[in-house]
Amino acid sequence: MTQHVKVGTAQLVEAGTEIHYHAGEKVVIEGGMELTATAGGSFVKIDAGGVTISGAEMKVNSGGAPGAGTGIQILDPVIPWAAAKDKAGALLVPAAVQMAMAKAARAAGDIRCPICEACREGKCDLGTAA
Repeated sequence: MTQHVKVGTAQLVEAGTEIHYHAGEKVVIEGGMELTATAGGSFVKIDAGGVTISGAEMKVNSGGAPGAGTGIQILDPVIPWAAAKDKAGALLVPAAVQMAMAKAARAAGDIRCPICEACREGKCDLGTAA
């Protein structure tokens, strides 16, 4: 599966602790005019003027190790269950006021209640509900 995302002006992502990208073969980051990596008061900036590296100390081929991220932990999909009646997506029940209006209309001898479009079309059984 492949995911392509196109955003009109900006995509801004912020995480409280970590953002981790991983690719099996390569990661390509392109910036039309500038690419900057900033951390701990140091930065690496690549732009039309060249490569700028700024920090308390520059270490080139002098040991060290790359940082490691948490990594991805994909969860298996699950079968969805029916929505709970008191949660979003539940079927609606008529309000008490709506039921009272429908029953009053039926008691007055009206063939249908004056509440919904279905009543106007003769398809509503709201007024007959107990």
